[in-house]
Amino acid sequence: MADSRQGLQALILSMISMIFCFTAWVSLSPIAKEFQQVYGLSLSQKATLIAIPMLMGSIMRIPLGILTDRLGGRRVFTALMLFMVIPALGVSFTHSFHGLVFWAFFMGMAGTSFAIGIAYVSKFFPQDRQGLVLGIVALGNFGTALAGFTLPVMSRSFGIHGTFRLIALLMLVTALVFRAGTEEMPLSGEGRTLRQALSVLKFRHTWLLSLLYFISFGVFMFFAVYLPTFLQDLFNVSMINAGLITGGFLTVATLCRPVGGMMADKMSAGKVLIAVYGVVILTTVYMAFYAHTPSSFLMISYILSVFLGFGNGAVFKLVPALFPRQTGAVTGIVGAVGGLGGFLLPLIFVNIKAITGLYQNGFLLLSFLSLCCMSITSRQYMRIDKEEDF
Repeated sequence: MADSRQGLQALILSMISMIFCFTAWVSLSPIAKEFQQVYGLSLSQKATLIAIPMLMGSIMRIPLGILTDRLGGRRVFTALMLFMVIPALGVSFTHSFHGLVFWAFFMGMAGTSFAIGIAYVSKFFPQDRQGLVLGIVALGNFGTALAGFTLPVMSRSFGIHGTFRLIALLMLVTALVFRAGTEEMPLSGEGRTLRQALSVLKFRHTWLLSLLYFISFGVFMFFAVYLPTFLQDLFNVSMINAGLITGGFLTVATLCRPVGGMMADKMSAGKVLIAVYGVVILTTVYMAFYAHTPSSFLMISYILSVFLGFGNGAVFKLVPALFPRQTGAVTGIVGAVGGLGGFLLPLIFVNIKAITGLYQNGFLLLSFLSLCCMSITSRQYMRIDKEEDF
């Protein structure tokens, strides 16, 4: 392990960098209605514009996690943020829907910061502090809330194109500060071939953890991206107020993430996850049948946000415990599947709504998937208290 000063610098600067990367990742969502008005987009085009960065940011976590194990988090994280300047400027200068779709793919690369940051910071701290530390670095998810709080206001002040030029500047400055203030991590995976790095795919824990995160993080990202749309379309909430409400939801979930990691350190990740999936079952059933007013919908959403935060922190307590020498590769895979949850769940909801005219069946599907996750957790993850290496 590196000295405490290096670890603290890596932790703080990775968290800050992830905050700004996540802001860039979801930047099209809080002001999607404004893009719709300026470019004359249909509802399906708006949904596509929101969903594309989620897909790209999810899939690319796998190769970026592997690269982090091989090349080091400092190098890969810096390169990512410098790269993000290009698509942010691209959005700011494009004037067509097809141009927006093109650059939206590359804006999605900012979502890979999660796999890089988790793999990087985990190398600086011992196993008995991993839950808390990785929960703290994952406070970078606050970037989704920051986007909701700030981007609608910035768009009103600077326009949508000026807003993305400011995002480009933010990425450049953050990359330079991160590079100057951090040291490279120990490269335990150095020299692994791509085939060796992907060998973790043959272990059942890789896929079981992926399923657990598909629900906990997938539901989180579903609300991060589509709660503003729900509030505006179902309850006629203004764009700025919808952004503020969504920002509050995401702030609560993000702040609860290190608490979930700390609880997993003190008890076990399995016990925390059992409680989390139990609450997801109850809240989604309530949403399906009883949340018909803005106040009831928001109340149950905020309860859900607390436990989703706990769950996201607890899942990533398990990753370095089970795969200490391949944390980046497994983090990339698990994070990718979780991100795909944020991409697929909204599409499922939209199609269910289109077919049935109701959202209830979608919420009931979430309840069923959470029940499956609860069963997996009770069978597999109630007694993992030490490192296992594969």
